[in-house]
Amino acid sequence: MAKYVTIMDIARELGISKSTVSRALSGDTGNVKTETLQKILATAERMGYHRNELAVNFRQQSTHNIGIIIPEIVTTFYMTFINDAQAILRKQGYKVMIAISNENPEQERENILMMEQLRVDGILMSACDKEHNVDLYNKVIERGIPIVFFDRTVEKVKASQVHMDDYIMSFFMVETLLRKGYKHIIHIPGPAYIRNSYERLRGYRDALEKFHIEYQAQDVLSPALSAEEGSWVMERF
Repeated sequence: MAKYVTIMDIARELGISKSTVSRALSGDTGNVKTETLQKILATAERMGYHRNELAVNFRQQSTHNIGIIIPEIVTTFYMTFINDAQAILRKQGYKVMIAISNENPEQERENILMMEQLRVDGILMSACDKEHNVDLYNKVIERGIPIVFFDRTVEKVKASQVHMDDYIMSFFMVETLLRKGYKHIIHIPGPAYIRNSYERLRGYRDALEKFHIEYQAQDVLSPALSAEEGSWVMERF
């Protein structure tokens, strides 16, 4: 197995000091002769040298990596989010690390701990459960890694959260249909373990109540996570 090329290997190859090679490759070229610098750069490229990013990051106390943790990739929403977030972060000099929790709180926990071990500068996360890993979220934040929750948010966490007002959105959608004269409105919720689902159901029920329409449990169909699943549920209604 080929070993990684080190600064010492380049110094040995050229017969110069390790400190000179280190300064040249780190950009501190003020005291390095132009001819020597060119030789160092050419030799580093020829030997396949890559600087040790972990060591550099440790010295700088920053990895310039941002972790993105999402619960699934069934919906196009998350793929669009990743593409857009990556484009924006790249312009700011950050690289993106992506992990998928597959709607499994334990897997989400592993993903968070992995991101922490890799010393990411921050985490963008859509939680797969509204309460399962709350203690871990707070501990990671207290240890110095900020978390910003998006779409699927959680309670009892000292973090920034970006989301739509699911209650208002659901309420106004149902209210609009009722004002147009529709009376029998069904609701296809998301999974109960997602906070958004609870808020949307609450909006649905409150809109019915406003128009004095009795809530019927049978009008709340099977949970669906995607438009495709929603269509499947509708076809069987």
